[in-house]
Amino acid sequence: MFLILIYTTVLIIVFIKIVIEHFGFNAIWINESKDSEPAILPLL
Repeated sequence: MFLILIYTTVLIIVFIKIVIEHFGFNAIWINESKDSEPAILPLL
């Protein structure tokens, strides 16, 4: 059951990442997070 929860969470994260990249919201995130948290950018 716990593994199913992890697997579902990973799928949701990947889906959200694909949707964000498809709509081009990642450019907005990069501009906003340059000043505050640039270390997160490679993870996105």
